[in-house]
Parts: sequence; structure tokens; C-alpha cells
Amino acid sequence: MGDLLAALTLVFTAEIGDKSQLVVLTLSPGTDTRRLMVGLAVATAGLSAMAVLAGAAVGAALPERPLALGVGLLFIALGLAAWFGSLRDTGHGSDPVPSPGPDTPRSPASVRRVVLAFVAAELGDKTQLATASMAAAGSAWAVWAGASLGFFTAATLAVMAGRWLHGRMSETALARVGAIGFLVVGTWELISLAA
Repeated sequence: MGDLLAALTLVFTAEIGDKSQLVVLTLSPGTDTRRLMVGLAVATAGLSAMAVLAGAAVGAALPERPLALGVGLLFIALGLAAWFGSLRDTGHGSDPVPSPGPDTPRSPASVRRVVLAFVAAELGDKTQLATASMAAAGSAWAVWAGASLGFFTAATLAVMAGRWLHGRMSETALARVGAIGFLVVGTWELISLAA
């Protein structure tokens, strides 16, 4: 249960204000809600599975203590990168956000479009690295479930309330929330290792 909650919390926190939420915001007006949610469910489960498989393979090959140290340091590095990246990034023009495209909101192509756009926004992202790291050190199934729920919950918030948040809070502030989440989890991992 600990791995599930840790993955859910970390991924959810890291995804708030991330480029994938911008993708969801862009797609939501032109896509049927049911198809949008199906596409998001498929994309989040698939992305989490890829990260967990990579992390589990690494975890099986490395001893537990050095792996835990690496996970803690990686999370701290990701947190610092997100924090200092939020100081430099204005959030305008750095990440391409796909346009809604020619398909109709209710067409089967709209689900495919959501999956492809979300995967493109997330593939190789910091949360993918974090999910792989957690799977290497913990229960692969729990990390997959937690990461998938974290991605999906954050994406759902983007569908329901993302415009409201974006209009009232800067992208820099949202990125800093994710940075703090990485720093807290990384520090906790190192403290747990020392205990």
C-alpha cells in the first residue's frame, strides 16, 4: 500500500501544471468527454506500464541499498531541475501542444488522438523516470497502479478545473508545486535509507 500511495502522490503532484495538462486542456473542448476519458485511461495505464517494466528490470539487476540511494538522489535532482526550470521557463512556446485536428469530437479517431497527444507529452518525462525508479525499488504492481491513478487523476483535474487554475495561478507556481513533491519524496527516501 505504501508504494501505491507514494507513486500516486508523486505522479499526481508532479503532473499538476505539466505539459500533459496543457495537452488535455487543448483537447477537451473538441473531444467528447467519454472519449477523452477513455483515451486518458489508456494512455496513463500504458505509460505507467512502460516505466514500471523498465524500472523493474533495473531493480532486479541492482542491490537494494545502492538502488534506494540512487532513487533518493534522482528525486532530489528532478526536484531541483523542476524548481530551477520553473524559474527560467515562461511556459510559452517551449512545448508544442497539438491542435484539436480534423476529426469530430465523437469519432473513434478522437480517442486515438488523445492517446497519441498524451503519450507524446509524457514519453521520457520526469514522471516516467520517477515511476521507473520507484518500480525498481518497490512493488511493480503497486507502483503501476499508483502511477496510473496519479496520471489519470491529474489529467481528470485538467479536464474539470484546469482552465480555472491556469487563469488564476502561474505556470511557474504550478511547476514549483511539482518540484517540492520531488524534493520531499527524495529527501524521505534518503532519510529512510539512513534509518
